[in-house]
Amino acid sequence: LIPLEDFVKSGAMPQLAADFLRAAVVGGRTVLLAGATGSGKTTLCNGLLQLIPEHERLLVIQTISELIV
Repeated sequence: LIPLEDFVKSGAMPQLAADFLRAAVVGGRTVLLAGATGSGKTTLCNGLLQLIPEHERLLVIQTISELIV
């Protein structure tokens, strides 16, 4: 799993975007990830899943099991 900070360190995402996504996930907001095949949606989603507080419930619906929950 790649932590959100690693996206910033590698230059794949600006710090402002990482802060926004972190605040959205921790704040219980809905986040939609969309993009082309191979663009990193699953990798980013796995990074964001690490930020969900333990007490929160999570529903994941996948046609192919890719997320690490």
